[in-house]
This record gives sequence, structure tokens and C-alpha cells, in this order.
Amino acid sequence: VVESGERQFAQPSDGDFIAIFSTSLGEVRAVLYPDAAPMAVQNFVGLARSGYYDNTVIWRAQYGFAVQGGDAGGTGSGGATIWSNNPYPLEADSSLRHYAGAPNSVDETMQQQLRDNGYSDEQVSAYAAAGGLPYLDNTDTVFGQVYAGMDVVDQIACVPTVKNEDETDTYRPQEDSTVTI
Repeated sequence: VVESGERQFAQPSDGDFIAIFSTSLGEVRAVLYPDAAPMAVQNFVGLARSGYYDNTVIWRAQYGFAVQGGDAGGTGSGGATIWSNNPYPLEADSSLRHYAGAPNSVDETMQQQLRDNGYSDEQVSAYAAAGGLPYLDNTDTVFGQVYAGMDVVDQIACVPTVKNEDETDTYRPQEDSTVTI
């Protein structure tokens, strides 16, 4: 639990968009931010409502970095959009950051770098408390935040993995550790 005034640490309010991920390891709930990332939320919700994500697998599991899924091919090299698979632009919003998922990742040196780069004291404190990956800010869209089930996300991130054969730094769950959405 992180004490912070940053919107990503607040519990959802009535009327907020909520995504519920039912996985083979448990349920994860996230609040979505259509005001900050309207195209990303519209795309995600449209694909989810169409059943696109049903029975897809987590194709990347790296504790301290990322859990990724939702690619119908199960490789992370594909994907779809509701706009005939055409991409949409980055929707970076200074009120949304890549918090959590990487405990103890934001040390004193990085905290000072964040301050030097214009992050607010509240954002630096949130990164210090929750961890995260600030180097992804403004390069990857944040369109939601897990508010329940982070223990399930951590469980997924810790399944046995194997490095992809193409020598990228992507680790996919071993076949006997497959996690299904």
C-alpha cells in the first residue's frame, strides 16, 4: 500500500472504467483512464468486448519488469486494433507514470534524476515507495493501473520462464507454466 496523492494510487470511484482480467492464476482488476489515453482505452475495451483477449496467454513474464499478454498469436509480435489493425499514437500524460511492478527499483540517485527532470515531489515519493520504471514514461502509454490483484500479477511474473530463441531479452513462461487470460 502506497500513501500518495497521485491518482494511480486512489481506489476507483463510481462510474470509473474497470477492467477485470480473469487469469488461470487469479483475478486482476485495473482502473482505466479514458480522459488521459482515450484511444488506448477505446482500443482495449473494444478488443476486450469482442472477445479478442479470451484464451490468450501471457507471453512475457519478468519479475521487476513486465507481465505482457493479449497478443492472439501468443508471441508479442502481433496484435490488433479496432481500427483495422492500424496503430494509434502514443498517449503520454504527465499525470500517469509507470509505477509499481519493479520493487526497490528507484534508488536515491534515480530519485534525484527524476527531480532534475521536472518530476514533482509527489511523483518522486510515489516512485520511491512503489518502485516502477520511470524510463518508460513518455515512451509507452499508461492507460490504467492495477488496484486489486497485484499479488496475482507478481505470481505471474514469477512463473518459470525460458529466454526467447531469438536472443531478445524476452522471457516467456515455460510450456508447463502457461498463464491463460
